[in-house]
Amino acid sequence: MTNEPDSPSDKNRKSPVDPPRRELAPEQGKTRDGRWDRVEELPSRERILPPSAGKGQGGIPSRWCSKPAFPKAEDAKRGRLEGRVLEFHSEWCVVQIGPETLRCRPRGKMRTLGPLYKLAVGDFVRVETGASGEGRILEILPRRNEIARRSLGRHRSAQVIAVNVDQMVIVGSAASPPWWPGLIDRYLVAAAGSSLSPVICINKIDLDASGESVRHTEEYQALGYHVLRLSALTREGLESMRERLKGTTSVLVGQSGVGKSSLLNSLEPGLDLRTGEISGATERGRHVTSGARLLALSGGGFVADTPGVRSFVPFQIGPNDVLAGYPEIARAAAGCRFPDCRHAQEPGCAVLEAVHDGEILTRRYRSFRSILTGGIE
Repeated sequence: MTNEPDSPSDKNRKSPVDPPRRELAPEQGKTRDGRWDRVEELPSRERILPPSAGKGQGGIPSRWCSKPAFPKAEDAKRGRLEGRVLEFHSEWCVVQIGPETLRCRPRGKMRTLGPLYKLAVGDFVRVETGASGEGRILEILPRRNEIARRSLGRHRSAQVIAVNVDQMVIVGSAASPPWWPGLIDRYLVAAAGSSLSPVICINKIDLDASGESVRHTEEYQALGYHVLRLSALTREGLESMRERLKGTTSVLVGQSGVGKSSLLNSLEPGLDLRTGEISGATERGRHVTSGARLLALSGGGFVADTPGVRSFVPFQIGPNDVLAGYPEIARAAAGCRFPDCRHAQEPGCAVLEAVHDGEILTRRYRSFRSILTGGIE
């Protein structure tokens, strides 16, 4: 199970260091039926690349996307339409086509693809309608970006959270459960790696008797991030959040129990999303949202409501991707003596000097090192 070194309840536990990543020969990793059983074991020509590598197809094998477009007349004649996936379940999904929605099933062979190549909430797809009233998804159109996490218990497998989004709204809570900066930092790394604009929301400020949420706000604002202080109960700050969501496709992420669904219910009362209570024994939230859904907002735009997490490790990132999520460390790293400096104990490391001088918060540096040593391949 993946361990978050910065979790409030796991501060004294060390995160394991993953074994070195190895390249596989062309035929390694295949099961007896010829399928690839893990994403990392796909041949390199079909392995997803990080956003910085300029992947144009969003990691989807070329045989499933970006085929020559059907002539519009032929599309209409054959009942072929384009839409967007609003909900995705194991065997079927809900696709929005214009103002209507259609229950669809993926083309049979699509079910054999690896996790990163399967349908996800936010995908644009080409659909063929049938006499039964149910559609069939023929292909996935090219993705602009995607947010994926490493699956628990399977370090080399991925779980796609959402695709084709504009901004990541990272929700934490001032109390109940406690503020978890290490998790916020990991989401910021994922946002930077997917070229998303991040917004940090501190919910439940009505429970913040000590005023700690103000310090958290100032810490991230000083780094250049947009921070909102909110309360789903008193509705404080909700109009600012509404403005940030308007006209965009956003993905709402965060720890279980921080109040993501409660915030959406306060913004859009008609959604009537399920909410849960915090465990008094563990101070952790209980999972209530079972799967991601793309929800339309009355003010324009969409928001993908995702299940809360108790662990998050961005999938397939490298040291440069991690640096992108720590702008203050990236700026200091430009002055290191060695271009391949790992910022651990190398002589002439400008990052360590900045930490020593108080220019970089020690907490942020430790968070950065925890991802480098235990959070990536």
